[in-house]
Amino acid sequence: METTAIIAVLLNIFESSDARQWEKVQQSFAQEVILDYTSLAGGEPVTLTPQQITNAWQQVLPGFYSTHHQVGSFTAEVQGDSATATCHGLALHYLPNDTHNNIWVVTGTYDFSLRRQHGAWKVSAMRLNLQKQAGNLQLPALAQEQVKAGRPWPPATLTANARAAVESYFSALEKMDINAFMEVWSEDARQEMPLSPAGFPSLLPDRQAIHQQYKALPENYSSMRFPRKLFATDRPDVVIAQFSGNIQLKNGGAYNNNYVNIFRVEGNRIKTVTEYFDPFILEAAFGSTLQRSFNVNGAAADQVSRRDIAFTSNGLVLKGHLYLPPGFSGHRQYPAVIVAGSWITVKEQMPALYARQLAAQGYIALTFDFRYFGASEGQPREFENPRAKIADIQEAVSWLHAQPFTDKDRIALAGICASAGYMADAATADPRVKAVVAIAPWLHNAALLEGIYGSRPGGVAGLIAGGEAAAHEFAASGKTLTIPAASNTDSSAAMYWPGDTLDYYLNPAKGAIPEWPNRLAVLSWPEWLGFDGVAIARQVKQPVYIIHSENAAIPDGARQFYAQLPASKEITWLNQYNQFDFYYQPAAVAQTTGLVVKWLEENM
Repeated sequence: METTAIIAVLLNIFESSDARQWEKVQQSFAQEVILDYTSLAGGEPVTLTPQQITNAWQQVLPGFYSTHHQVGSFTAEVQGDSATATCHGLALHYLPNDTHNNIWVVTGTYDFSLRRQHGAWKVSAMRLNLQKQAGNLQLPALAQEQVKAGRPWPPATLTANARAAVESYFSALEKMDINAFMEVWSEDARQEMPLSPAGFPSLLPDRQAIHQQYKALPENYSSMRFPRKLFATDRPDVVIAQFSGNIQLKNGGAYNNNYVNIFRVEGNRIKTVTEYFDPFILEAAFGSTLQRSFNVNGAAADQVSRRDIAFTSNGLVLKGHLYLPPGFSGHRQYPAVIVAGSWITVKEQMPALYARQLAAQGYIALTFDFRYFGASEGQPREFENPRAKIADIQEAVSWLHAQPFTDKDRIALAGICASAGYMADAATADPRVKAVVAIAPWLHNAALLEGIYGSRPGGVAGLIAGGEAAAHEFAASGKTLTIPAASNTDSSAAMYWPGDTLDYYLNPAKGAIPEWPNRLAVLSWPEWLGFDGVAIARQVKQPVYIIHSENAAIPDGARQFYAQLPASKEITWLNQYNQFDFYYQPAAVAQTTGLVVKWLEENM
């Protein structure tokens, strides 16, 4: 009984704020309230009266066309006339503006302290614990300007067609009638989920992907209910739905989340859905079973197709694989990513894993063997030549740009390990490239190399001298002197560590595949050691996203590179993984791919 009363007091704060019923909001508060929004706005907690709280909120919230606070997962603990409570919350703010980026979303948890006064519970402290925000972060400032200008928003009415289409969507889901559910969507349907956690898709690019996502619901859930409210917007074809999801699992337990969806209706069907939910509730509920429970990336990856392709670079034929999304149509255009792996590797190793997962999420992904490697032409074999690889990447961009199914405004480069530096260099002079991604990047300069190779016989200078001698030998006789690329017994190998550190390269179940000969041409050393992957950052004009780990290869190189980037940039540290985890470990690859897809959706 007490818990029910406390929840009602808390719900009133959010519901009455959205309704702009300020006197009702004040009824939930004690005479003085410690208000703590520092996780969102900075500063210090403040002590305010109920009137001061609503006065402050009235300077911002009415400037939005609408706000939608969906809260749930309440807990409450009562001790006499005092109580504490928590809840999860998702707040969507809608404000039409010239940028057409009309949404700002905040997710987090709330902590409350309450006191019983004259038989009624009142909130004496309220704290927001911000977990994530997305969308247009400038909307609060625009809302304040709207309030100051005294421009109220005109009322809007939900059209019958829009209401019917959205209700059909929810009705089919609640019945778990997948055939009826698919009938609700238009032929060019699309669903986005901008807050998706890693391993869960942020984009369902077409009807086939939507069907793939939802078709297993009857197998996994015994019932689904979505108590909801629908709201009109400034556009008759756009509807906002605020709802909770009350889902019973067949294997026991329940999954309850908070949602706010943006529906765009075309005729009597749904054209697009942008679904915002609390990603932390989703992860907590399903954990490691997330992909299997929702039938997502793993199943979608099984429907990715692959084509063999070829193009030329400096007169040499380079062979590649083009990974295509489920339901690929040559009559559509898709965003595209070129993926390349670590030094001395081939396309069937780590690039293939990322390319397949990117394709599963709606991208066309190209991997290829650089000249001198794998199935591509060029002598001497296994020659690690950064300048040649950069030229090959530029030719790959040209090939991809020429394909009719490539969205020419959405081409990105993704480099794993050493290829991160090559990709960044290739992008510097190529406006066709719109974004650069660096995954576990190996980025070195002369100072960092001393710490890496300084203990070798003769140090860096000795390796360069040996490489120059090998180059002279190749020029004179055509013979290529090679060493193992990776070894735990041969200290002359390009990568040498005793023990199992290099298991990825030595284990046939991982990277030691038949297509990879585990060799490096010794004449590579001067080219490899002479390449400065850090300094190139100053010339990169495109947005750059780095995903790395303190436990992976030379994180100082990534930090130095990041510091010198002049344009839009972001870095994420996944310190639970080491360098080789990023090459093959399913959780690392899935989480990294999920982060990359979300970032590309926002930056390309």
